[in-house]
Amino acid sequence: MIIEPELLKAVTQSLEDYFDGEVTIQDVKFLSEPDRRNRIARLFLSSGNNETRSVIFKQSLSDKSQETTDDDILARFARDFAGLKFLNGSDINHSIPKFLGASQSFRFILLEDLGDTHISLVDSLTKADPDKAVAALKRFTKSLAHFHMASYERLGEYDELLASAHPKRETLEERVKWNEEDLIPKLKLVCNRFDIPFTNEVKQEAMDVIKMSLSPGDFYVLTHGDICPDNVFDHEDKDELQLIDFEWVRPGSSLLDATYFRMNFPTCWCAKALPESIVNELESLYRETVASKIRPSLDEGKYNENYIAACGFWLLSSMPFALRIMDKDECWSSGPVPADSLWEARRKLG
Repeated sequence: MIIEPELLKAVTQSLEDYFDGEVTIQDVKFLSEPDRRNRIARLFLSSGNNETRSVIFKQSLSDKSQETTDDDILARFARDFAGLKFLNGSDINHSIPKFLGASQSFRFILLEDLGDTHISLVDSLTKADPDKAVAALKRFTKSLAHFHMASYERLGEYDELLASAHPKRETLEERVKWNEEDLIPKLKLVCNRFDIPFTNEVKQEAMDVIKMSLSPGDFYVLTHGDICPDNVFDHEDKDELQLIDFEWVRPGSSLLDATYFRMNFPTCWCAKALPESIVNELESLYRETVASKIRPSLDEGKYNENYIAACGFWLLSSMPFALRIMDKDECWSSGPVPADSLWEARRKLG
């Protein structure tokens, strides 16, 4: 697989704009499989002073696993681009990769190379060292808190960037409506399956949960939306952790991300229940960290109300699985895990 000449020209121009000088792409190492929805590569560069470096190239493509429209691809690129560029313009600590450039016509972004080896939370969470796992989760929690703090009361700037890449972007009203039309009927099916009365009160409460979680309020920030163990680069030696993959970033309640521990990583393949004491410790760390900027976190009533709504949103989003597992078991493929992980050992035994 090679980079097409016109695409290569556009990538080179973006890099020369960023580094303010001549850049030559000496080599390309593709990191993604051919049928993936993103084409990801490591580009090896040389510049005028013979300095060599590497950067990451990511291009949004059609999703071969499901029907994808051109607008779907554009929306994914626009969120990825706008989220990364916006957050790079904030006072966030080194919790995300540096943004190096982008092309709307070719739908690619260029970002900092965070290292040859992708060490993620999967590594620490699936091995047998609980102390290292907790330390990694604390790095993750701090990075997530800084991610949320960076956009608090600044979402107008983010929307301007998003609009520049995708003028027909999804509106808040469209997002709320889509979730209501998707999740409420599924909730009704689950209630019927388990002989639970689906009353107007139940329906209204579900709608309230959706609106509170997605609409402007005390905890309104840019949420990651897919804050999974493998969507990070963990650098234990530097006590740093960077969040990656911003395709699903959207404004919403910060607690949608912050309740991932409580809700067992609801959008992730690497999903297990954390011990209750660890969940409490991580949530306290998150709340203490964001409170310096997101002041409503200090209000017990406001925090708890929004926390419960976020948990309710993920419960509603998980309803379809309840119907499917009642009919048959499903075996999902695992992502890459370390050779010495307990996850790998148990998978082989199974």
